[in-house]
Amino acid sequence: MSVSIILTNTLLCSFAMLLLIPLVRNPKLITFKNGVPLLVFSSLMYLKLMLPYEFSFTTTLPSKFILPLIRSIGAQRIISNITVHTLLITIWASVSCILFLRMILIHRKYAKVLSVVPVTKDPKIMALFNTLCEQKKIKNIPKLIMLDQTTPFVFGFRKPILVLPNQLSEEMYQFILLHELEHVKYGHVFVKSFAEIIMIIYWWNPIVWIIHKELIRTLEVHSDSNVMKSLDEKNQMNYLNSIITLTRRFSFNQASTSALTFTLNENFVVYRIKTALSLTNDKTSKYQFIQTISILLVSVTIFIGSFFYTFEGYKVSPENVEGTFLLNSKTDYFITNEDQTFDLYVNGEFVITLPAIPEDLSNLPVK
Repeated sequence: MSVSIILTNTLLCSFAMLLLIPLVRNPKLITFKNGVPLLVFSSLMYLKLMLPYEFSFTTTLPSKFILPLIRSIGAQRIISNITVHTLLITIWASVSCILFLRMILIHRKYAKVLSVVPVTKDPKIMALFNTLCEQKKIKNIPKLIMLDQTTPFVFGFRKPILVLPNQLSEEMYQFILLHELEHVKYGHVFVKSFAEIIMIIYWWNPIVWIIHKELIRTLEVHSDSNVMKSLDEKNQMNYLNSIITLTRRFSFNQASTSALTFTLNENFVVYRIKTALSLTNDKTSKYQFIQTISILLVSVTIFIGSFFYTFEGYKVSPENVEGTFLLNSKTDYFITNEDQTFDLYVNGEFVITLPAIPEDLSNLPVK
C-alpha cells in the first residue's frame, strides 16, 4: 500500500462524503426508510476510507506533477536516514495512538463509574421505561440509572447504560426516554464510536472532522424526527421546549466521547428545533428533489470511482527518455515476415524486429 493510494483514496472518499453534508441536513432524507439507506452509504464510505485497498480491477492513472512533487519532498533527508516521509508517518501514527489511548481511558473511566451505580428504584420511571422499551421493541434493554447534575445520555453499545438526571417532571422523563431509546434501538452509539475511530485515524483531515460533526447532528435529528412522529401537535411543542429547558440546565456538562447526549450546546439546539419544525412541512419542491438527486449521484459516482481508479506518481528522468517511445494501437502495428518474425512500426517507421509479439504489445494490430 503506497502513499499515493492512501492519498488518492482519502481525497476521493473525503470529497464524496463532503457532498453528503447538504443531504444529511435534509430531514426528509434522514427519515426516509428510517435513515437506513443514508446510514449504509455513509458506513461504506467510512469503511473505504479506513481500508485504502487497490483491487485487481483498479486502473492506475499517472500523476506527473503533484504526486511526484509530494514524493520528492517526502524523500528529503532531515537527519541521517530520517526522511520527511518517515517523520510524517511517525507523527501520524503517534498522534493516532495517543488519541486512541485517550478514548479508551475515558471510556473505561465512565464504564467503571456507571457500572457501580444501582438501577433506579423509582417505580413510576421504571414502569414508564419498561412500557416504552416494549413499545419500541428494544432487544438490548439498557441499564437505567439516575445521577445528580448530569445531562441525559446513553453510554456503551454492547451493554448500554441510560443515564437520567434527578428531579425532573414525569413528562420530561417521558420525552428523554423516547429520545434516548431511539439511539439504543438503531445502534447510534455504535455508529458514533465507529466514527470516532475514523476521526482518530485521520485526525489530520479537516473533512473527517466536519463529517463527524454532521454525523452527530444527523443522529440527534433522526431520534428527534422519530419522537415527533409519535406525538400529537401539542406534545410536539412540549418536546421541543424540553430540549431548550434541559440545554439551559445542563449545557455545562459534557458526556464521554462514546456517549450520545440529549443536550449539547445552544447553537445545536437551535438547529434541532428548526429541523424538527421543518418535519411538519410535507411539501418538497421539484427543484429541491432534483438538487438532492444530483448531489447524491455525484457523490455515488466519486465513491465508486475510488474503487476503479487510483493515481500514482509518474516521472521519467531525462537520461532515460532517449531511445524510448510510446505506442498507440491506432497508429502503430506489426508486419509478419516470411521467417515468422515481426517488424514493429511506430508512426509508419520501422523500429525493431522481434522473434515473437510480447504479451504487453498484443493489443497492436498485425498486418
